[in-house]
Amino acid sequence: MNWCVEQYACKNTKDEIPTNHFDLVWAESIFAHLPAEAAQELLHRLKSSIRPNGILIFATLGRYSSTRAADWDYGRQDQPWVHYGLGPRMQDVVDQYRASGFGYADYADQIGWGICVADPKWFAKRILESNDFIQILLQEKGLDNHHDIQAFMRSSLLDDRRGPLLDAGFRPKKADSSQLIGADPQTTFLRYLLWWKI
Repeated sequence: MNWCVEQYACKNTKDEIPTNHFDLVWAESIFAHLPAEAAQELLHRLKSSIRPNGILIFATLGRYSSTRAADWDYGRQDQPWVHYGLGPRMQDVVDQYRASGFGYADYADQIGWGICVADPKWFAKRILESNDFIQILLQEKGLDNHHDIQAFMRSSLLDDRRGPLLDAGFRPKKADSSQLIGADPQTTFLRYLLWWKI
């Protein structure tokens, strides 16, 4: 956390994440580096910080990272990114992932900060345990060709309207909705998201 504060001049919120405050939270790859207990605690805090119709987006490592690292020849000196600097300990992460859907190992000189590979369902289960959120995106390899992107909207599952993306204000201001349609679902989703939030 201190590295992020120093490199990006951001604020270390510690326990100061306000509740019911944000329309959009983008937690890039932090969940790719936390052990299960810390990830669960942060998910809970971020969920609490989202306003109604707000969106939580984050990046994780999942199936691609696990498959790529499985049975890797750790004697190879090329492509160290395959094992994220863990070397042979990455195989332990892969084995944990295969057994439980969540694998983690600390970096060599750090406790509580390392590499996590998790099934997207691991996160979804914890976010969707109540009916206050719905999942609106899962894109494998959606960031940097190896992070999965997940997005959840604070909107009641039991809301009988047409769907929260449309009913939350996703409508063109001076043109028809065809202007928001992209060449692929991800482009369309991002255009809706940016149009709505700006």
